[in-house]
Amino acid sequence: MILIVFAVVLLCFGALKAAKYGVIVGVTSLVGQIIKIIVARPRPYQTNSNISNYSISNVKDFTSFPSGHTLTATVTAIFLVVCLFNVVRNKWGRSGIVAAFSLFVLLVGFSRMYLGVHYLSDVLGAILIAAVVYVIISYVFEKVWKGICRRIANPSARAGASSR
Repeated sequence: MILIVFAVVLLCFGALKAAKYGVIVGVTSLVGQIIKIIVARPRPYQTNSNISNYSISNVKDFTSFPSGHTLTATVTAIFLVVCLFNVVRNKWGRSGIVAAFSLFVLLVGFSRMYLGVHYLSDVLGAILIAAVVYVIISYVFEKVWKGICRRIANPSARAGASSR
């Protein structure tokens, strides 16, 4: 899914937005994995013998908090909503975009709980973590990128600064 979204963003919004999406998804995934290691919470099917699901045998990661799928779905949804808000100016269109992507995130989270691989707190925590990481990385990316662009666009300022 990430590669498909990356390709669509690259084609529709350009290389800068695609790079930003890649950085945001990468950092969010890294933060999620670090938190999983620190928290080391067992998955619901490991602690509750009443949960039996045939797809559980495919789960390679035995830690529950936060839900990686929900993390990725959330940052992707936020990113696409922000991109589409720049294109769609209609109030109803924007409301539809938010509703559609919110439903997507909720369905991903629900599916993780339904399969018995995450608790509700894993899903809600993932949504919160994804939102916070998105805001921080987006802010840092914009500041760093704008600084690089200014230096490229104004080489005389760079030369003057280096001669001081």
